Amino acid sequence: MASADGGGGPGADGSQEQPFGTIQEGIDAAVNGQTVIVLDGTYAGNGNCDISFYGKAIALQSENGPENCIVECDGTASDNHRGFYFHNGEHPDSVLDGFTITNGCKWRGNCY
Repeated sequence: MASADGGGGPGADGSQEQPFGTIQEGIDAAVNGQTVIVLDGTYAGNGNCDISFYGKAIALQSENGPENCIVECDGTASDNHRGFYFHNGEHPDSVLDGFTITNGCKWRGNCY
């Protein structure tokens, strides 16, 4: 699990009681076949945008749907950031479900 409200830190193990502090930490700890649940909140900053699955066959799922789980990229035409970046051979078992992605901007200033 990942938490937008101060999770992480020493001893974080991804459990409900000790969620990881960023979405990327949850992905990094996951192994193929696992589901990473992201708790409600708005996620921004390092580890919460430009997120990579690193080719893992995992499911990343929000706890309560896209209206409750927002990835804020803070991207601009001169400072590109995107929500998620699938570029390491991900396949159909790499699943992203239940997120709203805001203020993403990829190369050449194509912002969304």
